[in-house]
Amino acid sequence: MKEYISIGELASIFDISVQLLRHYDKVGVLVPEYRDQKTGHRKYRFDQMYRLATIRYLRKVGYPLESIKDFLAINDFQKAISSMRGHSEQLKKEYNELLITDNIIQKKLAFIIQEQQNIVRDQVIYKNIPGRYFTLIGEETSLFTNELFYFYPTIGFYTGQEKKFGAYLLDSPDAISFSISATNIEKTMLPAGEYACYYHFGPYKNIYDSINKLLEHEDMTDKADVITVITINIIDQFIVSDPGKYVSELRIFKG
Repeated sequence: MKEYISIGELASIFDISVQLLRHYDKVGVLVPEYRDQKTGHRKYRFDQMYRLATIRYLRKVGYPLESIKDFLAINDFQKAISSMRGHSEQLKKEYNELLITDNIIQKKLAFIIQEQQNIVRDQVIYKNIPGRYFTLIGEETSLFTNELFYFYPTIGFYTGQEKKFGAYLLDSPDAISFSISATNIEKTMLPAGEYACYYHFGPYKNIYDSINKLLEHEDMTDKADVITVITINIIDQFIVSDPGKYVSELRIFKG
């Protein structure tokens, strides 16, 4: 049995790149036993393969490289077990967060597909809509630092020149649980009932044109300062990059 093997031989045995082994050397998780001072050629002691196998195992079970160096320095069975248990708990947490995120994505996709079927141009339609939850975030600039903005359709409330925004939660009122912990969300329900609906196409900066058309149709122009028009983004900047292709539904509650 050979006492030393070259970096190329070690890379071949593990089917990894020489560049990766050089990186492991650089960060100190697998330093070759011998290095030629003139040529820089690395040679590994044969039993260093077991250390590399451990590194590869830890990478496959999700340990970040910076944590592997700490793990390899552990020389106590109980501490090693404790480290792996802690890592397992972290993986479970990340797994659950991924499931929640995927659940939100699926709900948003289902929402877009369903709402696309109702989109009409230049026509006010009337819908009986069940109660739905939303959470109020605040002014438009507040959206960009709120996590819910990135997971749920945006809902807007326009009363005259005043406007506020929130997240349309896509859950029915009788839902037992929510995708994001209910303790972290202050929810309000949109009332169930009949709504006059009109669709706005294009950039949000032009949405008042569509709001005025809806108010005119409902003979509410003289009440524009007190009537709240609800807007819900259907096709937004997270779906298409061209603002001309945005679609928002405008609603006025009729009762």
